[in-house]
Amino acid sequence: MKKSALIYLESQLIQTKLQEKLDNPAIVRYVDLAEDAHFGYLALQLCEYTLDKYIQDHLPDDSAERSSVLKKLVKEVLCSLQVLHDQKTKVLHRDIKPQNVLIGPFCEVNILQGRYSLEHLDDDVAKDLVEWMINENPNNRPTVEQTLAHFFFWTDERRVEYLKNLGNQKEVENCHNVDEELLQAVKKYTEGKSFFEWKTKFPSELVQKLDGKKKGYPENTLGLLRFIRNLHEHYPEDADSINLMASFPDLFGSVFRFAKERGWNSRASLKKFFSSAPQT
Repeated sequence: MKKSALIYLESQLIQTKLQEKLDNPAIVRYVDLAEDAHFGYLALQLCEYTLDKYIQDHLPDDSAERSSVLKKLVKEVLCSLQVLHDQKTKVLHRDIKPQNVLIGPFCEVNILQGRYSLEHLDDDVAKDLVEWMINENPNNRPTVEQTLAHFFFWTDERRVEYLKNLGNQKEVENCHNVDEELLQAVKKYTEGKSFFEWKTKFPSELVQKLDGKKKGYPENTLGLLRFIRNLHEHYPEDADSINLMASFPDLFGSVFRFAKERGWNSRASLKKFFSSAPQT
């Protein structure tokens, strides 16, 4: 129940009519409006928690499950903004500012001056999205549609498909004869990551099967991408038994940023992954 002075009753009436027009599950529904001699009362759809309360007190203890829930919450917030920003409705909502939810070195002034810190973010995927969303030039920030299409929201299946397509790039296909400049560039995204010495993370018999009698796959990131591509292409049953995201949790984010830096994501075979927001 939302209580306010009668002087705000007219704006509440406008909100109620607008809500009837929206009628979307991503937006809190207004149920009824009443008034007495002093106040107006707006009855809202019953919700269990505010977002702040839920995050503070009700997130799962398991880190992987917690991360999944938080990602789902972010997506739901973006979907609600998508409804409000739709060309058919063009709803003017109140400011959504970083200082409403963030403290310390992440305040708005530091964002505008480029002095923010993302050191606490270990996830390269999340970091890429946040950096885009708080770009100092508002014109370079993503729309809601672009945000929802960001690879942060991709399913594991979509991420694996992307890795397989990376494995088809000519530079990766030629992983045995790579020029030194490319090797050094990819090395920057490899050191200290879970996929360093990646062959030890696969069953030895599987590595031997794919290495064959010829020169085996080089144990660098390009070799791993080609290995993944050939594993799924030629040994799909073996591929189904390997959880790439669990074995190499930072592989996708690292190689994505590498491919983005090299301009590979603009190629037709990879550009298709960014044409629309992934379906859930």
